[in-house]
Amino acid sequence: MIRKKNDIIGGYVPAFFEMQVNCPMNNFDLNNLSTKDLSVFFHEYVHFLQDITTTYGLNNIYVYSEYLSSVLNRIYKLNKPSTFEVPYQINDNNDNVILNKQICYGTLGDSELPDNIHISHIDNIIVDDFVLVSNYNLPNIKQVILCLKNDKNEDEFYTFGASVIMENMAYLMERLCFANDYITSPDYPYTVAEKVSDFYVKGFSKNSEMVLALCDMCLMTSNPAQNYVEVMQGIKKGNIKFNKPEDIYDHFYSLTSKSVYGEEFSFIEGFKRMLDTTLTKMKTYIVNSPKITGDFYNWINNIEKFVKGFRVNDRYYFLKLAKDFSLKTNNCFSSTLKSIGSPIITDNNKQHHFKIPYGNCSIRTDVEYFKAIGQIISLFESGNKPCCLYDWCKTSNVHTNHQCLSEPWKIENDMDLCFYRILWKHWNLSDYTPVKSSML
Repeated sequence: MIRKKNDIIGGYVPAFFEMQVNCPMNNFDLNNLSTKDLSVFFHEYVHFLQDITTTYGLNNIYVYSEYLSSVLNRIYKLNKPSTFEVPYQINDNNDNVILNKQICYGTLGDSELPDNIHISHIDNIIVDDFVLVSNYNLPNIKQVILCLKNDKNEDEFYTFGASVIMENMAYLMERLCFANDYITSPDYPYTVAEKVSDFYVKGFSKNSEMVLALCDMCLMTSNPAQNYVEVMQGIKKGNIKFNKPEDIYDHFYSLTSKSVYGEEFSFIEGFKRMLDTTLTKMKTYIVNSPKITGDFYNWINNIEKFVKGFRVNDRYYFLKLAKDFSLKTNNCFSSTLKSIGSPIITDNNKQHHFKIPYGNCSIRTDVEYFKAIGQIISLFESGNKPCCLYDWCKTSNVHTNHQCLSEPWKIENDMDLCFYRILWKHWNLSDYTPVKSSML
């Protein structure tokens, strides 16, 4: 999720908890930021909240963790010492990793597109089948295709999915909280959900809080775009009626679901199961290492406490935040920062980094590990060998050398504070060496 307007102004890395903001970082203080810089920070922070408080965000984290487990278990079957090729190819669906990644891809929608797309109007919306790899329970999922007209009256086709719903929701929050001083963004992806709403019900998007609530609640499902379209179709046909944004939350919370085994459970119970499963899986990143697990597990437990309190007891949280935003006086946002802190925050050069610690305690080492986890997964998925933590480590007085840019997995004297090497050793990968795939 990289946000651009002539230059990068912000970004968020889903599942690995890293924000990027284009503002002064040496003496970063939210209270001293310009309003526009603060709006960018807030937009990206909303993505962090989407990551940890929605079914879709949590499922994405879970899928990455399952992928990592699958790759590691397959590497462990090799003789020691040994090499393995990257990108690492998984050629079977024995552990459902391919299926899970397909579902994520199919529900994400188009996200990496030119930032100058102007949508004149939507001509048509088509819901079609997205065929999945052979499995026992799910032959296909629904994909939503938008048939658009651009400002030159030319046809364009894009897949409407979770990525644009997340962006439109964050942009709505930004506009509601910074009505007079936010950074304008292009139609795609930042206003697509609004335009989809207006395709079915003319003028629906004039009530920004209604669109905000629908975006949030659809992200609480496994296929946000499908649910978004189905709700708008229901409103158009008169089968669903919402008088106020809170009604949208109440509608979804009243729903029930069935597991693949026929077990029925409430909407919020399904979410709590997803949360518990994902956070338990996140803890498997680091196990049986008392020097590391204390702060790392405490951060995850703290997230769990916040998220359960939010979704169970404060379902209108985002509406409340949008109506009364202030760093100094808003109990909603300021208490959130105090409760869960922030992801890792970097500047555009990714040289300066810091975090807003939860509980006003800055000595913990916790969320930093996810940046290194993301780097190793990137090695397995894409074959990326240079470690992007290099500049970060240099400015943090962590020992660096040429190997960081070519073979960052190599252990030299158990370098302190090198998160990449700590994890590589912790995952028992010291006897295995990644090599570039012969297919590349």
